[in-house]
Amino acid sequence: MESSQIDTARLRQVLARLLPGDGAWPNAGELELENAILDRLTTMPDVAKQVVAALLALPEDAVRQGGGDLDAALKTIEANQPEAFSGLLLTAYSAYYTDPRVRDVVEQVTGYEARPPQPLGYDLPPFDEALLAEVKKRKPFWRRV
Repeated sequence: MESSQIDTARLRQVLARLLPGDGAWPNAGELELENAILDRLTTMPDVAKQVVAALLALPEDAVRQGGGDLDAALKTIEANQPEAFSGLLLTAYSAYYTDPRVRDVVEQVTGYEARPPQPLGYDLPPFDEALLAEVKKRKPFWRRV
């Protein structure tokens, strides 16, 4: 099974159990992160295999019933297939915490802007050209073409 064959409804239920939200924090299952996850997995085949393995290991009745049954099934996968569970968790967290709605919550809760640190970020000291003195003394290690 490839990542493109992942049952998105099953994935949505799993996301809702892994990141259920609380107060200001949204429930991952309600954010419709499935397509973002599938897009990410196309560039990470090893992680995609882990996610597929974790999802396939879930008993159908646990997925159908959800709640505590699904939690117990996920704990079993975590214990018996730690690499698969780790891939699933990494993928879920990455999609969740890069979602603009969640970044807005991070900003509200922490007071820090939810943006990359540069170019608006930290003031850096001026570059010291003296750091390159030894490197500039070396002969070129490449061929001119």
